[in-house]
Amino acid sequence: MLLQQKRNVRNKWEIITFSQQKWQAAHFGTEKGAVFKSLTLYRQAFKIIYSFIQEMKDKAAIIEAARKFAAKGQIDKAIAELERLITDNKDGNICNTIGDLYLKKGAPKEAADYFTKAAQIYREDGFAPKAIALYKKILNLMPSDAETLAALAALYAEKGVTVDAVENLMRAAEIYDRNGAQEKALGLCESALQLSPSDVNIRTKMSELYLKAGFKERAANGYASIASDYLSKDEPDRAHEFYAKALSIDSKNISSLTGSGILAEKSNQMDKALKFLAQAVSFAPDDNGLLQAYANLAVRARKTEDAKKLLLAIIEKKPSDTGARKLLGDIYLSEGRPDKAWRELLPAIEEAVLAQELDEALKMLHNFKELHPLPVRERIVNIYRTKGDCEAITRELKSLAALYEKEGAYKDALHAYKEVLVSDRDNSSIRYKVEDLEKALGLRTPHNKEEIIVEKLPDEKADMRLAGGEDYESHYISGVDYKKRGLQDEAVREFRLASGDPEKALLSLRMIASCYMEKGAYSLAIAEFHKILEKVSRDDERHLDIKYELAGAYMNNNDNNTAFELYSEIQARDPDFKDIRDKIAMLKEQTQQKAGEKEKQKRDRVSYI
Repeated sequence: MLLQQKRNVRNKWEIITFSQQKWQAAHFGTEKGAVFKSLTLYRQAFKIIYSFIQEMKDKAAIIEAARKFAAKGQIDKAIAELERLITDNKDGNICNTIGDLYLKKGAPKEAADYFTKAAQIYREDGFAPKAIALYKKILNLMPSDAETLAALAALYAEKGVTVDAVENLMRAAEIYDRNGAQEKALGLCESALQLSPSDVNIRTKMSELYLKAGFKERAANGYASIASDYLSKDEPDRAHEFYAKALSIDSKNISSLTGSGILAEKSNQMDKALKFLAQAVSFAPDDNGLLQAYANLAVRARKTEDAKKLLLAIIEKKPSDTGARKLLGDIYLSEGRPDKAWRELLPAIEEAVLAQELDEALKMLHNFKELHPLPVRERIVNIYRTKGDCEAITRELKSLAALYEKEGAYKDALHAYKEVLVSDRDNSSIRYKVEDLEKALGLRTPHNKEEIIVEKLPDEKADMRLAGGEDYESHYISGVDYKKRGLQDEAVREFRLASGDPEKALLSLRMIASCYMEKGAYSLAIAEFHKILEKVSRDDERHLDIKYELAGAYMNNNDNNTAFELYSEIQARDPDFKDIRDKIAMLKEQTQQKAGEKEKQKRDRVSYI
């Protein structure tokens, strides 16, 4: 038993440590009174040390004997002596020496076997340079040893010498490939690709190996991926070469067909480009992205009738596809058919506004000023309000007010002109317009001309005043009326004017936020609620109410993390506030469900590589 324990010990330092442990245990036993046990442990420690010393003497004697045999040219006897030492011990130096003796004897295969054992021992012991030197020694004897090349590559990778690691992995892969071991070759290529992901040679070799192994789809996808990279680097000839390789393997490869279409268009071969895209569509008729790409190409190729047929088919299958509707709307505009274009572009305009892509929304709206003057200009004004572009707001309001006046909507015209005066109060022509409209609406007497002028008050609130306190009230009432009728944009405009009254500012801003909530424009509602919170102190009893509404807006905007933080802040201040406990519990449950779903997805995930 003791001998077996000694044999399991790796080297002389471990043997010494092991004997020290026995000695310490014996000493501890003596102190505790366990004398017999202590004597046994002392005896074991002495035996270990004695055995080690004896072994070292034996080892030295064997090495000396082997040296003498080798000096006399008796190589086999020298090897036999040294092989006695490696029965129980792992000694890289001994294995290396035996390898040299076999090499001297003219037995390179046996020499390589011992060099390999020595290299493995050195690697395990942390002597990477010695291991690398031995692997190179083996490769001088056997240049096509794939296992040695792979082992050497692994050492280079550990040391961070990526270039040499990749080179040796690919050499090994080539050897396995020549010998028909494609799976092993692919494994080495994948390892090389992890070290150098953009290396075209590795990716090309992998596609070749996939093809040999019968994985045609993977091979084609590999070539198509290389081609796409060349296309992005503006190297069309190389891209064409690899797309052609992919299509020669799989004529239905969608990526290669679309890429070839792009190349054809770049060389102004529009008919050829359309042919490639048409083929791709025929193989993937339900791919809306592909259908839209074909429609876009058809438009650029001036094949608008083909594009329209395709887009109408997409919209029939999926009416909510705003991308297709936008493209169809653009075609109708190019044909001078704004009525049809309006129907298609309206959803895209709404989507752009909600996504805060305001310039894009304005660009689309400007096409319909003549078709629908009032609703279009109202939308334009609201977008400029969101952008905070005062100059544009004033310009568009003047045009809108003139249109209201022309249509006989004098009250709306009056409101628009008064809003113009907020930013352009010295405009005498607008003042006279306001005067005339107020007379027409019975709001002013003819002799009371000066009352409509916005006074230049010395205090900082002058810019927010219109013709008097009663005007703010009328704007607020109009806003409530518009809101009840579902005219949220008009309501927002009125509440925005009413917010100029300090007494109605907070209430008007809350109404604006409410309008945005009803429209589904949650990001705009969030912005308004934040403005309100800036005006309300934490001690104000309305503070928690507003924060509660803000949290609801974040929830509707799919930002549950922020909503949870806000609800938690409210609960910390007032644990019994409204249904705050239920809200927090609901959000926690949703978070746990999502976490569970993600974990399930991880478990269900399958690798096809």
